[in-house]
Amino acid sequence: MHSSHRARPLARAARASPSSHRMPSGAAAQRSRTVPPRISRTTAAAAGDNNINIGIGSGTAPRPRPEPAPPSGSPLQEHHQQEAAALLPDGTPAPKGPTPASKRALWLAAIKPPMYSVGLVPVAVAAAAVPLLHPSAAGAVATAVTAPALKLAAAAAAIIAWLNLSNDGFDAATGVDTTGMGKPESVVALTGGRAWPVLLLSLAFLAGGGALLAQEVGRASAAPGAAAAASAMLAAAVACGYVYQGPPFRLSYKGLGEPLCFVAFGPLATAAFYLTLAPKGALDAAAAAAASSSSSPALAAVAAVPATIWALSLLVGASTTVILFCSHFHQTQGDRAVGKMSPLVKLGTSRGVSVLRGAVAATYACAALACIAGMLPPLAVALASAVSLRASRRTVAFAEANHETALLVAPLKRYATAWHVAWGGGLAAGLALAATVAARRGGGALLLGGA
Repeated sequence: MHSSHRARPLARAARASPSSHRMPSGAAAQRSRTVPPRISRTTAAAAGDNNINIGIGSGTAPRPRPEPAPPSGSPLQEHHQQEAAALLPDGTPAPKGPTPASKRALWLAAIKPPMYSVGLVPVAVAAAAVPLLHPSAAGAVATAVTAPALKLAAAAAAIIAWLNLSNDGFDAATGVDTTGMGKPESVVALTGGRAWPVLLLSLAFLAGGGALLAQEVGRASAAPGAAAAASAMLAAAVACGYVYQGPPFRLSYKGLGEPLCFVAFGPLATAAFYLTLAPKGALDAAAAAAASSSSSPALAAVAAVPATIWALSLLVGASTTVILFCSHFHQTQGDRAVGKMSPLVKLGTSRGVSVLRGAVAATYACAALACIAGMLPPLAVALASAVSLRASRRTVAFAEANHETALLVAPLKRYATAWHVAWGGGLAAGLALAATVAARRGGGALLLGGA
């Protein structure tokens, strides 16, 4: 008797259970058809291999693997993900516009703090090379170099600020920042869409940085023409920065940005900083020897720059250029739309990854050859290679894994910048360490073939 009473509710529940699987009707059904659930890439990718294993052994088909999730921490990616995932409680899209958190992230991306390394690394490498190349009273030389090097670093940071702001202003004029993925982190976009205030601010940074450079470079006394040579080289480097993006040249639209970047931050800037920081009279003998074949003291001073500096400048220019090359991967659609023929537009991202891999490998190979030729101390090359190798592998691996999707590959420039900092910092630290060891051994430079 009691068992029959217990069975009735179970029977009723069994009869009612199919109704719980029926499709909704009326307004609810219409709503389920018109507002499909949205799952962000990050949420889907977080499931990872769990999605692959669903249904194994139960007869159901495995679900496809989602796209790999982009690494966290990119301000631009955070903005795009917040904008894509913004839904009101009823499922309708929320009004567009950055949230306070995403706007702060966009400002951080607009300021580009890591990018200032491209101006600081040439100063650091040149300053570290001076005590190595001029070992007499190396301690005194290193002390004398510190204050001018800090001023040059401040001036270089101001020049980079001019470069970043002016590029945003010039890009706004061509419309390249409004195509493809767009560029919400542009300073022009963040300040109301007007380019002229941004360009005026950039000129203020250029004036300040240029004045500080002129003050320090004017004191160069390594050779009679050192000041004139360093001034001309830095002016040429700034000119490269302007013709890269500025009208009427816009050479970056013709695919010439990478050569300009290499020359400006490599041979021009690094050698000019060395001429500025070298001790008084350090190159007199070499400049006098070069003067016999040159009518210009400035050209004689350039000819007197040691081979070590030229080798270092090529290595610094190479890692800096890799940053610019990597910045194009996620912009190919927008660049192509406005006729900007960047290397990635010409090559495609697949071949671009091969070029990136080759450029990184060539940088290490050139450093090894310079070491064998006696231009660089083994200690500097070994230390730079050791501290930067992991960053170089991460850069190439990230490009290989994500180059086909613009949103995913967008942070590649950050990986390249991390490699540049590790490489340049390793070179500077290795040069300083080599100079210290050489001084303790009696002043002999740690160069296989001499300085």
